[in-house]
Amino acid sequence: MCQLVENIDAVWNDGVAPELALDFDCQHVDSTEGLLWWLGGFGLFAVVYNVIKSTNPEGKKPCVNRRMNMVIDNPVTGPPTST
Repeated sequence: MCQLVENIDAVWNDGVAPELALDFDCQHVDSTEGLLWWLGGFGLFAVVYNVIKSTNPEGKKPCVNRRMNMVIDNPVTGPPTST
């Protein structure tokens, strides 16, 4: 028998055993520790970005340099002129 339940948007039901999608069972983690873990994750991404940036990845691409990425204001169009 199908049971009509309102507000089940936070319930993960894969047909085996419905469970809450949010972890309300982590009361042993206080908000300070959670905030430190969250900021630590952002700090990790900042460290990885700066390490990669310090290795100069633009200089390691010999096939395309920075001049190739510039936009030309007045590009020459049409067939080449004969001199």
